[in-house]
Amino acid sequence: MGNLGDLSRRIKALFSDTPFNFGWVERDIAVSGRPVTQSQVRWLHENGIRSILSLTEDRIPPIFLEGLDIVYEHIPIPDHEPPLIETIVKSITFIDRMRREGRPILIHCAAGQGRSGSIAAAYMMYSKGLNSKEAIDWIRSARPGSIDPVQEESLRAFEAYLRAEKKRAR
Repeated sequence: MGNLGDLSRRIKALFSDTPFNFGWVERDIAVSGRPVTQSQVRWLHENGIRSILSLTEDRIPPIFLEGLDIVYEHIPIPDHEPPLIETIVKSITFIDRMRREGRPILIHCAAGQGRSGSIAAAYMMYSKGLNSKEAIDWIRSARPGSIDPVQEESLRAFEAYLRAEKKRAR
């Protein structure tokens, strides 16, 4: 959908302070499309978000975050591409740190489905010990349409990575 999808989300943002496709997947983890207005970022803050993991190629404009108690991390993943293991690990490290610090987090990509769903699923694999199928099913039950097939492959590779890390730690 690309530019047409971006245009559609920007038009919808004129009528709503809620970021496109916003929803909680855990009590302190939310997923959405990219916040495209300053009022959407304020809405996130007013609704308890204290950290944002941005997976889009473009950053959220710094002015959107000014004066808000929000920690921002930008880890870009190309749209419709599988995240690399290194990118997943970096994302999970940030999410885990924010949760330990008591900072509810928003994970966002452009539409709040592919990249953000993949990273949310990977975090559930890491934190809850789910396998890739369980994590994908869990995210899709909360967010139908999430996670592209190429991203499923990446999650299976991450599952193998977690198993190898577990064996190495013994």
